[in-house]
Amino acid sequence: MFVEINLFPLSFHSRDIAYFLEKTEGTLMLFQIISVIGAAYGLYLTYKTYIHRTQSSALTSHIAYFELFKNYIRDEAEKITELKTSKIDVFVWYRKIHPNSIRGDISICRNYDSLVGQIIEAINKTNISLSPRAKSYDINKHQRLIIACLSEIGIDMDTNTKNQFIETELQVFKLIDMVKQTIMATDVKILKIKREYI
Repeated sequence: MFVEINLFPLSFHSRDIAYFLEKTEGTLMLFQIISVIGAAYGLYLTYKTYIHRTQSSALTSHIAYFELFKNYIRDEAEKITELKTSKIDVFVWYRKIHPNSIRGDISICRNYDSLVGQIIEAINKTNISLSPRAKSYDINKHQRLIIACLSEIGIDMDTNTKNQFIETELQVFKLIDMVKQTIMATDVKILKIKREYI
């Protein structure tokens, strides 16, 4: 003798399905709400993970590129005997070239070219101050102009005797031009200007 216990008769008739939905409507709605909340939270976590990874990648890029720049400047600056590497603030120089590097943007700032342009302008001012008959100029004024321009990009140069300053100035200009040529792939500019005062 078999006793058939059928607590939940399975039926796919539309009236049975309608009855089932009517009886479980609140429970189904709760599951739908929980599913929507779960999906939204999953999307939020995915977005936050993406943002975190992007920021982390940008920071890693910034640090790596800065280290490369710093090592390049240190190696080249060591060749300038008259200028100690401690007189070059590499971070200031780097930030003048790549102000948005911390966000992963290592494009070159247009303002940097204007800073180099100020150095060229200072050279031209000294060149113009030379009269056709006179071969002298105000060396102190020239040194102050060049020192002020170089300080804008993080190079702290001291005043010196005329010949010593001119030699140091030449080496620093070579360094700036090498950075422009190597890092920025642009033409050399400062050394193309004739320094008539030397």
